[in-house]
Amino acid sequence: MGDFLPPTFTSAIFNTSAFSSGGFLTKAQADLLYLPYSVYNLLNASPGTVVASKAVIVDANKDISSFRNLTAVSLTGTLQTAAQPNITSLGTLTGLTMGGVLAMGTNNITGTGTIGGTLTTAAQTNITSVGTLTRLTIGGTAVSSSSWLTAGIQYNGLATTYTDTDTAGTRASAVITSFGTPTIVGTNAVTITNAATIYINAAPVASTNITLTNSYALWINSGKILSNDTTSTDNSLINGQNSLTIKGGMSVSSALNIGGNLCVGDFGTNLNGSNGTNGIYRFVTSF
Repeated sequence: MGDFLPPTFTSAIFNTSAFSSGGFLTKAQADLLYLPYSVYNLLNASPGTVVASKAVIVDANKDISSFRNLTAVSLTGTLQTAAQPNITSLGTLTGLTMGGVLAMGTNNITGTGTIGGTLTTAAQTNITSVGTLTRLTIGGTAVSSSSWLTAGIQYNGLATTYTDTDTAGTRASAVITSFGTPTIVGTNAVTITNAATIYINAAPVASTNITLTNSYALWINSGKILSNDTTSTDNSLINGQNSLTIKGGMSVSSALNIGGNLCVGDFGTNLNGSNGTNGIYRFVTSF
C-alpha cells in the first residue's frame, strides 16, 4: 500500500473528523492528537516527582511530591502536611487533635464547642465573655510590673457604664457584681466551724525593699456598706450570730449611729448582756 492511499479505520477510538484535510492520517497528526493520552506520557516521567505534562508515578514508598495545586472532591484517610501558611479554611471539622501550639494571630474562635485540658494564653484584652465557669484560679505565679497604684495588678474591674434598656419604672436593685448563695453538701456527716462566701486571708505584707505604712485586707475608698441580715435578735455577742462580728479593735472617725441595743465587753460564758457579769449592756436612746 502506498502512502498516497488513505487508510481505512474500523475502530471508534479514532476521530476521523479530526484528520487533516483530504482524510489522511499522518504520523505527525497522530502524534499530535493521540499520543499525549497514551503510553507516550510515561516517557521522561519521574517516579516520586510530578513532571509537567507527564504521568504521575509514585516512588517505591508510594510517595509523590512537587504538586503545585491539587483539587479534589473529597480526600479520605489521614492527611499529613508540614507547616502550611496558605491554608485559609478547613470547612467544618467534627474534631481536631493537636500536639503542638495553635497560633491564631488576629483571628477569632467562635462556636459552642469545648476545649479539654489546659488553655494557656497571653494577655488578651479582647476576651469579653467566658461563659459559665465552675471554678477560676487567679495568680500563684510571681508578676513584675511598674507601679500600679489602685489599678489592681491581679484583678482590675474597670469603671464601666451599664445601660438599662428595660421599660421605664422602679427597680428593686441594680447590682454590678453578684454572689449567689453557695450550698455546701457533704458525702458524709461533716461539721464546718466557719464558712464564708468570700474569704480574705490577710492584708498585703511587705517584702524586699518595701515599706507599708498602712495595709488593709479590705479597702473601700468610697460608698456606703449595707447589711440586711436580721438573724440576730437576742442582743448576743456570740461569734457568728450578728450581722457584723469584729474580733479586733474598731476605729470610728465620724459619727456612730445605733438604732438598737449596744452591747459592749465580755459577757461571760453566755456572752449575753442580760446574763453576763463582766460587760456593759444598755439600751442606748441617745448620745
